[in-house]
Amino acid sequence: MPLRRSKALVKWIYENQHKMQTLRRCSSTLRYKELEESSVPSLEPVAEVAPAHEPATKPRPQLTPDISFKFDDLQVTLAAPYQLQKKPEAIDLGFGKYFTDHMMKINYHRELGGWQKPEISPFEHLSLHPAAKALHYAVQLFEGLKAYRGVDDKIRLFRPDLNMQRMNLAAQRSGLPMFDGEELIKCITRLVQIDQEWVPHSETSTLYIRPTLIGTEPTFGIIEPESALLFVILSPVSAYYKTNSDGAVSIYADPNVVRAFPGGR
Repeated sequence: MPLRRSKALVKWIYENQHKMQTLRRCSSTLRYKELEESSVPSLEPVAEVAPAHEPATKPRPQLTPDISFKFDDLQVTLAAPYQLQKKPEAIDLGFGKYFTDHMMKINYHRELGGWQKPEISPFEHLSLHPAAKALHYAVQLFEGLKAYRGVDDKIRLFRPDLNMQRMNLAAQRSGLPMFDGEELIKCITRLVQIDQEWVPHSETSTLYIRPTLIGTEPTFGIIEPESALLFVILSPVSAYYKTNSDGAVSIYADPNVVRAFPGGR
């Protein structure tokens, strides 16, 4: 039976950190068994796990805000001819080294009513106050999705709605403003349409889309920022990892080093 996290469990973990390496090497069953047989005070159990043939599912949280920016308000300023960049060859792309001619920015100011009008403009540097919360308290998040060019020369996004759900969930947890994911997908689609020539004509390369949300309020203190910036940049990319001649990726696995919390995944 799974255990609910509580102050008692946190206290036990703090007092028994020296045992964690042993716990990491145990299977999940032994790990819970050792926790139950130790000096941890009795914990309140949660509901039984559903049988394997009836997997338990969590309902998705309702994350759509009451007020959001709208695609219909999108303002577009195209790059001048002298601002257009030379497009690299697909074999030279690498990952995240080149960026397209345009980007999108959407400002949020609580005192101005929340989200402002989305804007597509020529790619440029950002200007941030030195005290912006994103720089001091990591009040920021990003997502990553891709646009693919098919054999029919059509460009498609892969499950962007799931990226929007994760982004809104992270925003809620980070104290950043949420938004209507469908509206952002429409804005991203327009941005990709404008820079569609940057989508590689290759089966092994794609256009990487990086929506990012940062807290920009210029004050010290860990509180919800009253101003934020959501921006989207595009980058033509090839494989993230360098592969062998046969396309395989070499990996090294060390059983003594784990990235998950004991009992986590």
